[in-house]
Amino acid sequence: MEIEKKMTIAAPREKVWAMLLDPNVMGACVPGMESIDVISDTEYLVSIHVKMSFISARFKVRTFVVETREPEYLKSEGKGEDSSLTSSLKHTSEVFLTELGPNETEFRTIVNVELLGRLGSFGMNMVKTKADRMWDDFGRKLAERITGETQPEPATMNKIPSTAEGESTSEDQTGAAGADKGSLMSRMRSVFGSSSS
Repeated sequence: MEIEKKMTIAAPREKVWAMLLDPNVMGACVPGMESIDVISDTEYLVSIHVKMSFISARFKVRTFVVETREPEYLKSEGKGEDSSLTSSLKHTSEVFLTELGPNETEFRTIVNVELLGRLGSFGMNMVKTKADRMWDDFGRKLAERITGETQPEPATMNKIPSTAEGESTSEDQTGAAGADKGSLMSRMRSVFGSSSS
């Protein structure tokens, strides 16, 4: 599966490039990142936690930087398995930095991901939705690191109670409970007869 994303960062390209090569900075920006061990300038062992629906996995991913063209292009590859050995992944990532102005850089990435095992059983739409959320989180954290300013969190559906078709609000549930109670009382009267004073 290929995922392509881009965003604009308010910083010079050289500064964005320097942070791109800093594993501590990038590790702090990637959602779910738990640890990153620097083996060499081009090799890293990454521990990342991924959760989709009811499945949670912790991956150990060995990642290599395979090509760089400073300060505009970086390519990395990696593969790993989760701790329970029920899921595995392979990825190839390309990052393109384009100078838009003295203090403005376009950050574009193309990621090819292959998920196998339990996580690979999810449909493409669900995986892409998860990737979109992770990208939004990554972009916000990276911008905070580079500019030193706190960015607002993107709005999520979880912050607003769902009233989609087929789902009931608390008022609907209260009304349904009242109807159930009235129906129960009617059945009891039909069985035992109405009480007389």
